[in-house]
Amino acid sequence: MKHIIRITLAAIVMYSKLYAAERPLSFDKFYKASMKITPGTFTIYQDNDKYYMEIPAQILEKDVLVIGDITQGYSSLIAPSSGVIKFSQGDSSHLNIIRQEYKEAVSPSYNQEMEPLVRLSNLVPVSFVVKIEAYGKAPGSVIIDLSRQLREGGQFFSFRDFNALSRPDPERSGVQTIKAANDAVTFTVLRTQTDQSTQGGGKKMEIASAFLLHLTFQLLHDEQMQGRESDPRIGFSTVAFNDFGKSPYSVKNVKLIRKWNLSVKPADTTAYQNGVLVAPANPITVYIDRNMPSLFVPYVEQAIRQWEKAFAAAGFRNVFQISRNEEDNRLLYGKLLIKWGSVYNNADQSVIADPRSGEILAAKLTISEHLADNLLPWYFVACGLKDQRVISNFNNLQVKGELLEWVTANAMGELLGMENNYSGSNAFSTSQLRNTSWVKTHGLTSSVTDAIPFNYVAQPADQLPVNTLIAHVGAYDSLAIGWAYKCFRNEQETKQYLSNISYSNTALRYVPQENNDPFTQRLDLAADAVNASTLGIKHIATLYPQLESITAAMPGGDQDWALFDELSKAMLKTYDGYLKNVLWHIGGQSERPVLRNYNDTPVVYVSKKEQQQAFNFLEQYLFNGVPAFMKNKRAIRLKGETMDEAFQRMADAIIARLLNTDVLASLVAAENTMGNKAFTAAELFTLLDKTVFYNFSTTIIPDAHHVSLQRSMVSQLIQAVSKNAITSGLNGANEVLHVYFVHTLKNIDRMSKTHTDSTTRTRYQLLKQDIEKEYLMKPL
Repeated sequence: MKHIIRITLAAIVMYSKLYAAERPLSFDKFYKASMKITPGTFTIYQDNDKYYMEIPAQILEKDVLVIGDITQGYSSLIAPSSGVIKFSQGDSSHLNIIRQEYKEAVSPSYNQEMEPLVRLSNLVPVSFVVKIEAYGKAPGSVIIDLSRQLREGGQFFSFRDFNALSRPDPERSGVQTIKAANDAVTFTVLRTQTDQSTQGGGKKMEIASAFLLHLTFQLLHDEQMQGRESDPRIGFSTVAFNDFGKSPYSVKNVKLIRKWNLSVKPADTTAYQNGVLVAPANPITVYIDRNMPSLFVPYVEQAIRQWEKAFAAAGFRNVFQISRNEEDNRLLYGKLLIKWGSVYNNADQSVIADPRSGEILAAKLTISEHLADNLLPWYFVACGLKDQRVISNFNNLQVKGELLEWVTANAMGELLGMENNYSGSNAFSTSQLRNTSWVKTHGLTSSVTDAIPFNYVAQPADQLPVNTLIAHVGAYDSLAIGWAYKCFRNEQETKQYLSNISYSNTALRYVPQENNDPFTQRLDLAADAVNASTLGIKHIATLYPQLESITAAMPGGDQDWALFDELSKAMLKTYDGYLKNVLWHIGGQSERPVLRNYNDTPVVYVSKKEQQQAFNFLEQYLFNGVPAFMKNKRAIRLKGETMDEAFQRMADAIIARLLNTDVLASLVAAENTMGNKAFTAAELFTLLDKTVFYNFSTTIIPDAHHVSLQRSMVSQLIQAVSKNAITSGLNGANEVLHVYFVHTLKNIDRMSKTHTDSTTRTRYQLLKQDIEKEYLMKPL
């Protein structure tokens, strides 16, 4: 009995010690006179290498913005864990951390009796918990330990998917500074780690990486932004949830657009409603990195001013407050940072938005000179004949600045909440794009969010000023910003704004991007793709034969032919791009939003005439072989690939596209919808027979280029029918494909026996053997 009592007493003592260890300390026991204190909304206590944060009672259950931002290093990543959280009391020793998720709501229109039911039925998930180390000095406040979260990473500031920051070494990582202001505290933290890398030959090397981070907690204001529902006529990114109050009898999926919270000062309300431009109550602070070369800063500022013009449509002026003050070099609420960093192919954009209202809370854009360098060869090919600056000096700094202005203006669309409008580049005709007066007024695209940077349609004889050759904020951009950011007095005003958008006005039309949509391709320009690409090729036809002499005359003389090689490749790549712009029109279809009094045609098919013209263009500039102006012995020696091989490579890709079942399905659908007004799969195959096989003539001897085309055609056809076997069932696309395959096989068999030229007969026999080996011998 005594033994049992001893065991019981020992267990009680052990439990009491464990409970005491788990229980938060009182402030008096926690606090040391040697601690360094950073006072603020979130007071920080530093005890040597330990960092504690006090959370006042009034902040519990309030919205807190948490941001992890790489401010220096070879990445510009924002931690995916960044966003809105709430600190909520858990058990007596822990805080619950709740990340804001918003899936259900009740708006004030209908079903208000549903609101308490929705609220009670939703269990808010706890993302993670943190231990309460001590009670704060003020009643109800608590103190948590952030030391490991700051040095090593954790759930507040998680970079676990970024390998170079996934396991920092705590011995080489630590807090550099602490700054408290604007209801926020920001820790500047160095994180360092070493990784193993396997080099050529299997040799292993250690690679050390270091990043300087800004890790921030910021208390947000209580009032949420009034959300704006999305509309298919204007492209904005969205947040979505189910709303029980939008319909009296059902649940409606609501999509709210992402946008910054711009509002009108009460004193300016009357002026605003009378059409006077006013400054917003809460302008967006734009910090431009002090590390950005001073040469490029004016171009970045000009890109921002382009968007100021768009905000005039929303009734605002002075929306952006540009700063280069290092005090603003923190990613906080209402701030947009434009950083100068390590990006090579595309600008790096990040947006942090509230999932409940769509409000953009903060954003970051990273650019570099590399982005201008990447665009320069393309600009040389597209605009060199019209801009002597790049002909005389390829690395002209003024041109680089103008290209960076476009990069910034293009990226700003996404940072303001917009989706890219890739239909903006085909809003205008080629004749309009060659008219100085038109381009000065309207630009070369209706939206700078389109991916096309410059005007390759205009010709030297058109004499367009060089400052009109690069895209700027256009009519659609002003329309979109006007609708998204205007403070409408009521729902009727909002609907009236939208009703004024005419579908027939191509400059104001938004078309969501689809892979097979010929009108939303990233690099197209003008409403007439064939004419536009023909005009683009005219530049290459003039420039390419002169390329050796042009590069030789540039500073440095291009002694090692490196610049010639770079520009030669750029010309071939651009040429291929012009072919692809036209290619997408064959079998092209475009899905359009259907709305009453706006548009009632859900799918638009490319006309028969345009598709026939597109094929004729491909025949002229690809299937007929290398044009004389593209033949250059110097390029062959440098590239290691003959121009014939390059053209065959391009032809392989284009033939594969023409035989793709997506294209064939579109042609079948168009024929079912339009009847004899449609360009059909049978007509496409007839053109391929004519172009590739000379209509299977028994007397025409194919040249070397057509011999290669025929091999490619057979190879691509075998692959297509193999991937789309009819054993699993017939559909319109695989049916016409297999009919054409049988047709081709019969003709190849006939040609292998009846062609008048013995060598050609042998080639057809080999093609027939390829088909038998690769397809006919396979089980169906």
